Amino acid sequence: MDEALEEVILEWLDGRISKLEDKVKEYERKYGTSFSHFDSQVKNQGASFEEEDDWIDWGDYIDLLEALSEHRREILSQLKKRSTL
Repeated sequence: MDEALEEVILEWLDGRISKLEDKVKEYERKYGTSFSHFDSQVKNQGASFEEEDDWIDWGDYIDLLEALSEHRREILSQLKKRSTL
């Protein structure tokens, strides 16, 4: 991949990652807990419609955040390998 394109992709990833982190923090503030604790609570005790809807969205944000962060690490690794050649 072209280095300039990789830089543009990194900038885009950074923006998306930042927005997803903000969304995750909003849910952490709203429910006063981490997703893993909230996930256990929903699975063990059930949830209202709003809580279940938030649970689905919150989990999706975390999954996407992890995937985008992994892509970012891969691109940075490729750039680092090239700079040492």
